[in-house]
Amino acid sequence: KGAYYVNPEAQMTLSAMIAERHGVAPEQVVVTTGSGEALSALALIYGPKGPIVAPRLFWDTTALYAQKLGLASITRVPLTEDMEIDFAGLEAAITPETGMVQLCNPNNPTGLTTPGSIIRPAVASMASKTTVVVDEAYIELTDDEASITCVPLVKEGKDVIVTRTFSKIYGMAGIRVGYTISSAETADKIRSTAMSWAPCTSFAAAIGCYNDESF
Repeated sequence: KGAYYVNPEAQMTLSAMIAERHGVAPEQVVVTTGSGEALSALALIYGPKGPIVAPRLFWDTTALYAQKLGLASITRVPLTEDMEIDFAGLEAAITPETGMVQLCNPNNPTGLTTPGSIIRPAVASMASKTTVVVDEAYIELTDDEASITCVPLVKEGKDVIVTRTFSKIYGMAGIRVGYTISSAETADKIRSTAMSWAPCTSFAAAIGCYNDESF
């Protein structure tokens, strides 16, 4: 299978599986070559509008990708003394020129998880002012994913984009599959900006392991 490009049937199958799991429409799901490709695409889409507002420490590789191309800048808001994300500080840093807000939950590299009771109201408030991207690469490693994820905000129609990956809990870091959950309109923008594609091997692995919740 590694000799072949991915086919539309595999893409549709995986997108449908992801959509069913999260209770969204398949057109709201974009499967990418790891979530890194999706995050890079988002930096290219929203970075030219204005600064990417983010915590001082977050997984910034993809934002830096756009910055190095001269297409984005990053406004970093210091963490609290307890190394938590300062949501009030982030919201205060938003201006009409802000490109987007980018967060990780659990945060990388601090490893700290923000409870849903804190992150969801904060993200909803910020999303009334600008696009908010929540990178949930490690969320399956938490004790209660359902209470923490910001996918419900997407379903409520908020200007929120959630990214996920098969690189962590599924152990597929070298095989490269990730995805976004957003509005269908935003999904179309991500698809048009995506730069690569995963091979059949990656899709076969993702389809094979996605519903193995007992593991």
